Amino acid sequence: MRKRILGIFLALGMLLSGCSMFQKQEDVKEEKKEDISTIVIGDKTENSRQVTLINDTGDKIVGLFIKKTGEENYKNNLLAEEGAMDRKDKRLLNIENNQDTYEMTILVNQKNYVLHDIPFHASNTFEIHLGEEYGYVIYNDGNNVVSTEEAEKNRINPPEEEVVEEVVEEAPAEQSYDPNAAYNTNNNYNANNNNYYYYEEPVQEQPVVVPEQPVEQPVEQPVVEEPVVEQGSVE
Repeated sequence: MRKRILGIFLALGMLLSGCSMFQKQEDVKEEKKEDISTIVIGDKTENSRQVTLINDTGDKIVGLFIKKTGEENYKNNLLAEEGAMDRKDKRLLNIENNQDTYEMTILVNQKNYVLHDIPFHASNTFEIHLGEEYGYVIYNDGNNVVSTEEAEKNRINPPEEEVVEEVVEEAPAEQSYDPNAAYNTNNNYNANNNNYYYYEEPVQEQPVVVPEQPVEQPVEQPVVEEPVVEQGSVE
């Protein structure tokens, strides 16, 4: 009798222990189910698809705005009140199924970060990251892991362009031509046996000086005085 009662207690204990273990397993499944569930943001339409956004900024994202590249205005904040994305938090985003790129602005620590040219059509999962002064995304396009960090960094600090100094050739000075000036047009250059060229001064011909001929002076004829004959005298 005593052994039978002991057996009943042992069986009851095992039954209670089994129920407790089963309850714990159910609780674990429920917790995992809550972790897997993700809040859906964005409007679902006939032409929309879902992509997963993961907060890898290291901080809480309290604002998220999305528009097509080139559009002027954003729509409302996609993160409702008390719907901020904690670290490693996820959101399922309904986005139009097209080949457009999008611009996304996130609000972290009361500062806006603009992420440009996001191709939501290229992947199903996009990790949101922060640099020093910019935000960027990382995704897998099926062939490669793509990061927009370099493009976003260049928007903040454009690379310095290498300045090429332009060599300007100076124009030769204009020379005035004097028609009355004597220019040496002789090219009297000769070569010796060693192929060195030297300049030979041309020999100038001396002008022939013709002596001046004396000019003959006219010869003056002597004046002969005729005798004066007095009238009335007889010789």
